[in-house]
Amino acid sequence: MKNREKIRPTWKWSEGIVDADAEHIKIFYDKKRKPIALVAPEKEKSFIVQFLLSPNLKNKETTNILNSVRKALNFYLVDKKEENPWAYAIYHCGTGANFYSKVHWEWFPAEYKGKKGYRSRRMGKYIIKHYLGVFDERE
Repeated sequence: MKNREKIRPTWKWSEGIVDADAEHIKIFYDKKRKPIALVAPEKEKSFIVQFLLSPNLKNKETTNILNSVRKALNFYLVDKKEENPWAYAIYHCGTGANFYSKVHWEWFPAEYKGKKGYRSRRMGKYIIKHYLGVFDERE
């Protein structure tokens, strides 16, 4: 019998308006602290992405930044074919890959309106408790 790769439904993202008061991820580029895009989950295996940086074909830097962000969105939300790409995106916010990349992801749970998001390894326990619903009885 041949091994068959598990077929998973295809996820997608499209441009639109993200509710910044709801759970979302902000995407930054390099050392700039101005967000480039917001990402939020939607129904039916999709994500909504709001680009905050306007495309400018005359500005090569802007074009390169937007291309890098689109490439990262495609990789983490679609191409990796994760069973739950939103949970993986949240996990990615705390990884070394996120820290060392030029495209940085920062998670903002709904209850953290206006506060700093999560972009460090310290967020691991919070994600496990809050998002995945797993609790450590020792705490």
